[in-house]
Amino acid sequence: MGRKRAIICFETEERFESVTDAANAIGAAWPLVSSALKRHGACRGFHFYYACLLYTSPSPRDISGS
Repeated sequence: MGRKRAIICFETEERFESVTDAANAIGAAWPLVSSALKRHGACRGFHFYYACLLYTSPSPRDISGS
């Protein structure tokens, strides 16, 4: 059994505790979300990244003041 790693949807900024949780939320199979994470691509129009890879620098949204 694989380990659970929290991931975040770039578009919605929603945090999911596992790939399976994210896949269920967007109506996709978990291997598709997992593949998108590994290739830095999209799954059903959503991009995901691992929560542990958060950067400490401000996001462009923070800098622009929007």
